Amino acid sequence: MNAIFFQEHKHFPGTKWMRSAWVLVLGMLLLSSCLQDDEDSWSNFYISYGVVHTSQSGFVIRTDGGNTLRILENRHQTYPLQDGKRLIVNYTILGTNPTGYDVRINELADLLTKNPVSSSALSPHQQDSIGNDPIEITDIWLGGEKYLNINFSIYRNDPGLLHFVNLVVNDEVSTAERKVLQFRHNEYDDDRVRLVPGRVSFDVSSLLAQDLDSVKLVVTWKTYNQSVRKDSGYYKRPEQTAAFVAPESSPKGSVLTDRALR
Repeated sequence: MNAIFFQEHKHFPGTKWMRSAWVLVLGMLLLSSCLQDDEDSWSNFYISYGVVHTSQSGFVIRTDGGNTLRILENRHQTYPLQDGKRLIVNYTILGTNPTGYDVRINELADLLTKNPVSSSALSPHQQDSIGNDPIEITDIWLGGEKYLNINFSIYRNDPGLLHFVNLVVNDEVSTAERKVLQFRHNEYDDDRVRLVPGRVSFDVSSLLAQDLDSVKLVVTWKTYNQSVRKDSGYYKRPEQTAAFVAPESSPKGSVLTDRALR
């Protein structure tokens, strides 16, 4: 909100009626300013995936697109910001600074973030708990220097029953240069009543050997028509980026390139 200040001078012709009128006018201006701020926030905003970092001036958010967001105004004060926390941020750009953008935070949301698990490290019981229920991937891409991001859809019924998703490295067929990853789902016998969306990020940096600059990732998953689909692309060793780049219009990063959905 843009505050409006005024000083009442002694020579101001201030009858009680005129003072009341001015209070009413100023109130309308303040309301108009607040409404304009809200309109600006919700008509001119960006949505990005990012990670919270601490700085000398407080918390900043490093987005998957390589931007650093310095928070000048936070309209989601109840959200707990923590160093290293991965999240989704809705923001409005207020200006620039030497390291990135000054922003107003409109909304923050959790982003489920996990590490891949190795198939050879799983016991039979753990293999069963990871599940092999169907799932649909709607988008999959690499972003944020080390994350494989997946938007998916699953059928569910009970809102209180948590489903389980994981990325399993198939060690039997994987090599240093090529990792075969199974996107797995356990629905815990939930009834398949309605299709709902979900999202998850996996830190795949551990899959790149120290002596390599890139590794091919092949992701497979079982769909609800019982077919096995796959997508693949290359995860490359991160490079240094500029202080800031053009803001992201969506969370999408580098989409996996040679999608094979047959």
